[in-house]
Amino acid sequence: EGDPIRLKSLYPRRVAGTGPVELRLGTSYLPEGHVYSVVFTSQWDSGQMFTADCAVNADRMGVVLMVPSELLHAAWFQYGNDLYDVHLVIDRKYRSENRRALTVQSPSEI
Repeated sequence: EGDPIRLKSLYPRRVAGTGPVELRLGTSYLPEGHVYSVVFTSQWDSGQMFTADCAVNADRMGVVLMVPSELLHAAWFQYGNDLYDVHLVIDRKYRSENRRALTVQSPSEI
């Protein structure tokens, strides 16, 4: 449906396993009239996924969101650190064409 959406950047790419944490996800142009959210999938625990609502930037070239506190808790308390694939989801049914990676680490490792 339309041109595929690509992720261009993620900032920060490494975060401490304590919160709260704001992320900025740079993208190709995000058309109006759609609902956008962000999904995090653990690379170490394949069944573990988290979703976050996001706000589209004024220039429609990215989103801003808060990392779900449940994700930080799971990464920090279960593993000490974790690696997540990050996708933008459009209308709760389409994923961005590519992904970015988010590393959650101990505060002493950041």
